[in-house]
Amino acid sequence: MKSNPRLPLLANTVLAVSIFSLVGCNSNNDANESVEPTSHIDFKVLPYVQNPSSTAITINWLSKSEQPGTVTIEGIGSFVSEVKLTDRLTYGASEIDYIHGETNFGAIHPDVAAGEAPAVSYKHYTRITGLEANTTYEYTVVQPDSSAFTSSLKTAPNKGSREAVRFITMSDMETEPESTDKTVRWTASALALGGEKLGTDPDTYTRQYPVDQTTGYKENLIYATQRTPDFWVIAGDLVEKGGRQLDWDEFWRHSAGEWGTLASTTPIFPALGNHENYWHPDSPMVITPTHQCCHTINGIHIGIYLPMTPAMNDMKNDSTAWTMAQ
Repeated sequence: MKSNPRLPLLANTVLAVSIFSLVGCNSNNDANESVEPTSHIDFKVLPYVQNPSSTAITINWLSKSEQPGTVTIEGIGSFVSEVKLTDRLTYGASEIDYIHGETNFGAIHPDVAAGEAPAVSYKHYTRITGLEANTTYEYTVVQPDSSAFTSSLKTAPNKGSREAVRFITMSDMETEPESTDKTVRWTASALALGGEKLGTDPDTYTRQYPVDQTTGYKENLIYATQRTPDFWVIAGDLVEKGGRQLDWDEFWRHSAGEWGTLASTTPIFPALGNHENYWHPDSPMVITPTHQCCHTINGIHIGIYLPMTPAMNDMKNDSTAWTMAQ
């Protein structure tokens, strides 16, 4: 199935309705060549952009090094990163076992020494100021003892302007490394609920999805990158379990890592769903209420529901709180 680029787009919006609505499973997608695996020695999460305004934007990355890095903006100047130890982004025993186990088909953290957990990370961030509205800039991040990373960013239009914007919205990617090389039945969810999905043809009850979740999500992001969005809305459930660091690592492999770099050019506006409050395998389950908040961008009002709970600060892994802070 191929998406039709001529379909009418409201405010130039591309809507990713489901993971297979954007995947041409039987097509030859030339864009595959544009997203090459990326290797940067000292980056654990490649630089990604957040909090855009008409005159400023924030660049973040995670590194093995506590040494400040430098961001150079074409035509503007250089900015030195602030650095924070992310000592609560840790791995439980079950995650360490998975990394070194036989079912780690996606080879997450392949360079970690046997029996060890990945090293602690340092978060780097800097606010880039003095920019012009609705303007694209090239930026380069240089981290000591690592190769440089170069990408581009775009500022928001001036408030009240009539500039067109394009954004992509998707949800429920629920990333986890276990999804690699694992497909599910087309009717699995419906049958579990007693439904009759595809009930007109009982033979389809044994049909498997043609690709695994990892491949499907990669293809979604290839398509999304082609559309050159101004920002990226994620309406909840970014990861399978918000209290599990490996699931966040998998999210960033797709978004600002070896499998893709959409977040390096495109700010994310996330709504954290129930999966962001799911427990770490080695910790108790956390269930939380939600409240509504919103963003208004160039006249487009985006209402989202965010889970809020003081218990987040007490979780063994504070990935959720860290994401909200972005």
